Amino acid sequence: MTAMTTPHHQVATATARMRAVADAVVDASVWSMSAPEAASTLVELTRLEAQVVELRARVARHADELQVGTDVGSTSTSTWLAHQTRLTRSAAAGWCTSATTSTPTTWSATPWPPVTSAPSKRSRSSGRSRSSRRIWTPTW
Repeated sequence: MTAMTTPHHQVATATARMRAVADAVVDASVWSMSAPEAASTLVELTRLEAQVVELRARVARHADELQVGTDVGSTSTSTWLAHQTRLTRSAAAGWCTSATTSTPTTWSATPWPPVTSAPSKRSRSSGRSRSSRRIWTPTW
């Protein structure tokens, strides 16, 4: 997170803590994981990713409602987001547009529904083409 002030909201605090934990293991070697541990970790990381994607969509929706970025001269929240994160403008616009044109319960950037506590029994095959379910995520 770039120059984040001391977070007060529980979502901002949780985000800062998740980034700190991820930073702590960014260079950790995984070669010593057993097969069962690698399997369960992969499943948990996938569930974590789905939760983060859903949370990101809600925050993008709120940020767009607040017109984040206009105070520094950006023409839109998506333009500001692209500049701050090095996303392409179209990728940032996709986040902000999807967040504002859909309800948080129906919008999904992954083939899985948002993960809250227990996995759903919903089938991965939803009839949509595979490419329409993929998103680009920056790696920094």
